[in-house]
Amino acid sequence: MIRTSFDPGIGFMKGRFYLILIAAFFVLGTQALGQSPTPTPDAQNVKTEDVKGVPTVAPEYRSDDRSFPDLGRVGVDMTQQKTLTLRDAIELALDNNRDIEITRKNERIAEYDLDAARGVFQPRLSGQTYYDRTTVPNVSIFSSNQKTTNGTLLGNASLQAFAPKYGTVFTGAFNNQRVTTDNPISILSPQLNSSLGFNVLQPLFRGRKFDQARRTIEIAKRNVSLTDTQFRQRSIETVASVQKAYWDLTYALRNLQVQRDAVRDAKAQLEHNRRLVNEGQLAPIDIVAGETQVANFEQAVYDAKHCQFGRKRTQKSHLAKSQ
Repeated sequence: MIRTSFDPGIGFMKGRFYLILIAAFFVLGTQALGQSPTPTPDAQNVKTEDVKGVPTVAPEYRSDDRSFPDLGRVGVDMTQQKTLTLRDAIELALDNNRDIEITRKNERIAEYDLDAARGVFQPRLSGQTYYDRTTVPNVSIFSSNQKTTNGTLLGNASLQAFAPKYGTVFTGAFNNQRVTTDNPISILSPQLNSSLGFNVLQPLFRGRKFDQARRTIEIAKRNVSLTDTQFRQRSIETVASVQKAYWDLTYALRNLQVQRDAVRDAKAQLEHNRRLVNEGQLAPIDIVAGETQVANFEQAVYDAKHCQFGRKRTQKSHLAKSQ
């Protein structure tokens, strides 16, 4: 036997909750019924072509189907073209560049200056010779001649050499003299006087390791190295600029050819789309898309041609003789 118990307080609370819920539904339904509907505006049956105040823009305009213009240059015979390799372009640029010619001549001048400075240490052979004949009145009481004639023949030679390492100077001299006279007082005529001498000059402190001659040689060596570096730098810059201009022009020519091929392919695709539209397999909007694509490729051709002209001018500026 099962017994159940009922609590009167709990039943009262449930009944109160259901009563509040019913009252809330009643209030919301009343507010919804009290709202007025929003009126729908009347539809205006106005066609687009009947709208007034809109001006007509170029009603007679028609897009002309023009063929692609000739890309040749005025005054230039396209059949008289010369093939120019990269090696030919570099050689032509080096030959016509005046700056390189100037640096090359400066290098030669510096080499000549170095040879001249080194000439200080080359052996020097010098000589002196002359003949002298004089006639003077006799002023001596011991001579019976009214005049006296004297003759002198001189011949000297010397050799001088340098040691570049320590500044040593070697000198050798050989002197000869022949004297004649008709003076009766002179007991020896002709007279022959000869001498041979050697001299060594060695600096002990100043000028032993470094002197003015060796200083001039070192400066000349630095000038040769400097001018050679300038010549190499200028040559490298010229070669690099010519190579860059050459390949830029090659790229511009290839790009122009690619763009022209793209125009040809786009026109072929446009004709193909037109046939498909006539057959009903494509929508007419595909023809407009094809014409737009052809126009875009044609504009790309003009841009590529302009780029090619600029690259060609740059290449010619490197190959032409500089002023």
